[in-house]
Amino acid sequence: MRLSTSLELALAAGWFFAPGVHSLPQSQQKRRASSIKFRSAPRTRAEGTAPKYNVFAATGKTDIDLTSSQDLIYIADVTVAGHDYPVQLDTGSSDLWIQTDSGLTGTTFTEFNLKLTYGTGYADGSVVRGKVDFAGFTVDDQACLDAIMAENPVLNLGAKGILGLGFTRLSNIDSTVNQTGQSWGRSLLYNIFSQDSSVPNFVTFLLTRSNDPEAPQEGSFTISETEDSYSAVTNQPRINTWPVNAPARWNILLDSFIVGNKKFSVGTTVKGVSGGKAVILLDSGTSFTYAPDTVVNALYRGLTGASLNNKLGQWTLPCDTRIEVTLTIGGQAYNLHPLDMVVRSTVDKSVCVGTFIPMSTPIAAGEFDWLVGANVLRSFYTLYDFGDPVHNAPEGNSPTVQLMQLRTAAESAQDFFKIRGGDPPTTTNSTDNTGNNNSSEPEDGGSTVTDDQSTDGSGGKGAGSTGGSSSGSSDPTVGSNISASIRTSIQKVVDYMPAVLGILGVNVAIFVLLLIGGIIWVVRKRKSARRGPIALGGGSGDYKAVATTEAGSMRQRGGLPNTPLTPTTPTHQDGLIAGQAPAPQYDSSSLPMRRGMLRPAPIDVGDARHSSAY
Repeated sequence: MRLSTSLELALAAGWFFAPGVHSLPQSQQKRRASSIKFRSAPRTRAEGTAPKYNVFAATGKTDIDLTSSQDLIYIADVTVAGHDYPVQLDTGSSDLWIQTDSGLTGTTFTEFNLKLTYGTGYADGSVVRGKVDFAGFTVDDQACLDAIMAENPVLNLGAKGILGLGFTRLSNIDSTVNQTGQSWGRSLLYNIFSQDSSVPNFVTFLLTRSNDPEAPQEGSFTISETEDSYSAVTNQPRINTWPVNAPARWNILLDSFIVGNKKFSVGTTVKGVSGGKAVILLDSGTSFTYAPDTVVNALYRGLTGASLNNKLGQWTLPCDTRIEVTLTIGGQAYNLHPLDMVVRSTVDKSVCVGTFIPMSTPIAAGEFDWLVGANVLRSFYTLYDFGDPVHNAPEGNSPTVQLMQLRTAAESAQDFFKIRGGDPPTTTNSTDNTGNNNSSEPEDGGSTVTDDQSTDGSGGKGAGSTGGSSSGSSDPTVGSNISASIRTSIQKVVDYMPAVLGILGVNVAIFVLLLIGGIIWVVRKRKSARRGPIALGGGSGDYKAVATTEAGSMRQRGGLPNTPLTPTTPTHQDGLIAGQAPAPQYDSSSLPMRRGMLRPAPIDVGDARHSSAY
């Protein structure tokens, strides 16, 4: 039987992740498969405007108005001791903490005080125990943190805390309780899964974006079941976690990534991982993706209008820049939606920023290489399987992840064009959803991607990207009247026309110069014939080309008087330029007259031409 609870989707700004540790279970009631629906307010809007979304409790008694900012966090309700609290759902951590003005009434305090530290912010307070209801499941004795002090972006965005959906090994509460030999500190999902070992131990996520005009603005989270529309996710390839057994996080291995048609290799800082792989953490609680700067440079550098804003720590670029990115995982290709590669700035809606954040130092050296956030996860319906139970523990061996592509590359490109504009898509990414691609081998065999691989060398929008700000953009009006292939051919002609005209102009200029030179040569030759010296006995008045030796001296090649040449050193004298061969000169003893030192025109000698120095 399936129970569904309607909840509103809350989306806002903030990004973070958490550390953790290990532990045993608490049995309560029989498990029932259930799902939580996230549904946004039914209103249409321009992408740049700030909408409001409500978060409804399961009872429908509570609604919270929120302001969304770029679909960055996802919130649902959890009930603690009969009170509903909106919390962020976070696969990157494993603890439940809540901050309220009056504390978690109806719970039992323990002797444990704890401070949970996240990538951004912290929560400090007392560990309490009480009844928790979530997604149709009830755990009568659940440990959580009653935060007395907390600083975290989610607190400014409508949430009262965070619900961690990771492995209990990552739970700081569980680790703290374990140190006393007790086992009541297990994570919420661990306790839910402990209630009935016959039900599959998995959860699913559907994270949606609010700027898709075609799709209903809703998402969902389920426990032990899939959404009917996405049941095919169970047929997708199973991706092993890293490590394969007893992982602490939802880490998986990345083979490579593709930008347009360029394939890039990756590397890792994690010990024991084979070469040519990177360890990536799938974290629904992080808004953006944090990756090595060489990786992020490969995505954005070289795109028209793109620049790295050191103050923001992000790339800024035109909002109509479409970037086609594919992740290769387990030999399969997974396309990322271009709407999630570039989003509008929360500060200036006229400016867009890249959702991949460059990190000059590893974000978690030795544990994972990339922190993959909601901007990537929105492209998939995701199933997190906690593995086969071992020794009655619900978190067992060989946990896996299954990713089902929500939109094809072609559909995603059309989505982007409808919402952001730019160049109409004419071709799709060369990588399909089966993992086949037409790209070349990785251009970088090292552990990271080098900067010079990040562009296509054209100086334009870059590989696999388009944008309305690039020159020669296709006109969508014209495109509606002619076929895509003809439009592409016309576009190529337009693109290359300046170069063709430039080459033609240079050729015309050269032809004109040659024509003028030929006319001058003919005129001078005729004048020279009328006044030149008459050859007298001993040789011909004509002379042949000379060769210049390394020393600068010259010798005659034949048909001349048996009189040595006068060596000439190239100078600026007599109108000559140093370093070039001077006009041939002969000793006055063999010729009655010396040829005048005019700037001689070229003289034909057989098939060869010798041009005196100018």
